[in-house]
Amino acid sequence: MRNELIDELLTSLSDEFLNKVANLNVAKFKTMLHKHMEENKDHTPNIWKLFVLRK
Repeated sequence: MRNELIDELLTSLSDEFLNKVANLNVAKFKTMLHKHMEENKDHTPNIWKLFVLRK
């Protein structure tokens, strides 16, 4: 992920927003996001879907 987008992405996908998304397993998504950021696992499609929904 491009470095200039990381802060905006993490700010946009707050707990408050994630808890409002119907049928979203927040714990699973947060684990997926962490693995994407820290362990170089590719979960780009899932993360971008929520980011675009937020915008």
